[in-house]
Amino acid sequence: MNWILPTPRGIVFSLAAVGAVGVALINVGLGTALAAASLVGMVVASFLLALFSLYGFRVERVPSHDGERGTDLNMPLAIRNRGFFFRQAVVVSEKIPFVPGGVFRCVLPPMRPRSKIIFDRHVPARRRGFFDLKRVTLIGGDPAGLFSRFRHFRLPAEVMVGPEVVRLSELPVHLERRAILSPEGRPLGVSGSGQEFFGIREYRPSDELRFIHWKSTAAKRKLMVKEFEAGSLDQVTVILDSEKKHVGVDPEENNFEFLLKIAGSIFAGLSDMYCRVQFITFTAGGEKLRIRGDASSIHTELINSLAIVQPGAGRLDELLDYGLELIYPNSIFYCLTMSENAMISAQLEEFAANHIEVRWIMAPRGYFPVIDPELPRVIRKALPEPEGCMLKPRVVNFTTNINELLCHETGE
Repeated sequence: MNWILPTPRGIVFSLAAVGAVGVALINVGLGTALAAASLVGMVVASFLLALFSLYGFRVERVPSHDGERGTDLNMPLAIRNRGFFFRQAVVVSEKIPFVPGGVFRCVLPPMRPRSKIIFDRHVPARRRGFFDLKRVTLIGGDPAGLFSRFRHFRLPAEVMVGPEVVRLSELPVHLERRAILSPEGRPLGVSGSGQEFFGIREYRPSDELRFIHWKSTAAKRKLMVKEFEAGSLDQVTVILDSEKKHVGVDPEENNFEFLLKIAGSIFAGLSDMYCRVQFITFTAGGEKLRIRGDASSIHTELINSLAIVQPGAGRLDELLDYGLELIYPNSIFYCLTMSENAMISAQLEEFAANHIEVRWIMAPRGYFPVIDPELPRVIRKALPEPEGCMLKPRVVNFTTNINELLCHETGE
């Protein structure tokens, strides 16, 4: 439904016009009549200008991509002025749950008659999740600013905002001298027997000259090499603690969101490598969630799951018991937790005893204090050092550099 509403200035002028008319009726005279007529004329003219300020506008959504938390999403609109007159600048407003305050407003510049533009809106994504968008509102008015005109356009859309992802320089994923092919071209395995032919690709500086495929090189007029696939691929497992009672107080920058950021960064780094990945966590309803497959083929599914996962009642010890039967020996296991105790340490030592390389990262809730614009964000109390445990976590806080954390992670 479309509305015309007076602004605070418009209310004052309207009351002044009514008062002037009353004075003119009581004290009949040329001066009072002219004053009343001027005020009434200004109010009526402003109302009519506001009434037609949005005439001829047509708004459509332009397809946009999903995004990541902490970035700006471009959510363009196709806006057409079908009228025969210039249109002054108007405000484009939309309820978008993932922006600060829940409403995003921006100014559409003046438009020429019979023109169409693609209006880019760079919307900050501060929350992750799956969101339904319903309508876009244009807000116009008169040059005097006495009235506001609202016109709603029903434009349903869906947007997925995934977790914030850090692009890693190099994720160390190797065990017992067996290496996974990295984006820089480091070999997947030791070249030679025991490998199967995978295909032909363009030469990289790290490739050995003895694997050049001369026939393809001559045909394409550039160096081409034979690529091999290792007989057995390394597996990387990520278990995410989602127990609600350990989540920090800050709604946006808490320890759970930081662990999601770490998990998303790991999956992004693995998506460029030949390896198998499995992700294990709890849903908000307390059901176990397990996603597994080739790192590149299930990357989208992994990021979508991280976008919608929420803290729940599922306990970490149950998750570790479940994962112990699913993680292969001689594989890498990232355990992302928000707490530690003797039971968790004992469970992780059991993983290590099964020849699983455990990389334990812990984000305590006390290390992610609430953000206060008026006070610096500092850690008030440090955790005591764990005693009697062979396996100790890498403790992170809100200042931790994820690229340095993961690229120097050794599982010790």
